[in-house]
Amino acid sequence: MAGHMANTSRLPRLAWELRRLRLASGLSLHEAEKRLGLYASSINRIERAVHQPQRRTVNLLLDAYGVTDPQQRAIVLSWLKPSGDDWVSEHEPYLSEHYSTYIRLEDSAERVRTHESQFVPGLLQTEAYARAAIGGADPDLAPDEVERLVRVRLQRQQVLTRPAPPRLWAVLDEAVIRREVGGVGVMREQLHRLAEAASAAHVTVQVLPFGAGAHPGMNGSLTVMDLGAPFGSTLAVTDSMTGDTLIHETAELARLATTFERIAAQALDPAASATLIADATA
Repeated sequence: MAGHMANTSRLPRLAWELRRLRLASGLSLHEAEKRLGLYASSINRIERAVHQPQRRTVNLLLDAYGVTDPQQRAIVLSWLKPSGDDWVSEHEPYLSEHYSTYIRLEDSAERVRTHESQFVPGLLQTEAYARAAIGGADPDLAPDEVERLVRVRLQRQQVLTRPAPPRLWAVLDEAVIRREVGGVGVMREQLHRLAEAASAAHVTVQVLPFGAGAHPGMNGSLTVMDLGAPFGSTLAVTDSMTGDTLIHETAELARLATTFERIAAQALDPAASATLIADATA
């Protein structure tokens, strides 16, 4: 399946938008099948970025979904073209389809809100911490597989240093900064990295202290990404022992966005969080 996606980093963005437009039009896959004369399975493959549609197919989909604005149609159609900077393709044979899609969507986000209950978010990890975290979470990985995933994680982080970086809002359970992933030295370096990142204007870091007690994020990690212009699309990713799940249903997205806000409301403010992180390095 990787070969279907390797020619463009925009395909997941196109797929996500076509799914959003279908849902906004009130059509189920089977209803869209009847209206368009396309198999529901084919539409589903397009929406999962497994298959790149032809231009005429995208035009048919836009017609069926009631998209008449010329500028909006032009932008959607532009995502059929290669962007020329698809670094994910180099690693794609070794990544899951889900992870490849996630990385590309993350790269197009304007804002990323994430709650982590176990690990420092991937966008803020040091190399040594990433190596220890990846290897520790999956002991069955071979050393070369760990190193490959470390390289991917570090390359993902370049999104935060580009000219127009996304706004990152990270809420970390206190367990994240207390657990000595990789040992004392690795963890000290990681906490310094967290403090440094939090000083950037586009990064907010909060810590949810143990004293907050039970909270809405105890069921697992959560990321909400706002993909921004031109349509303001939002997606969410939840993480559990059974793997990541991409959420796109409007009602569920609203619930998860509210969940993140509630988690953040129980966390320390950024200044107090910085103090707690600094104390943890002592």
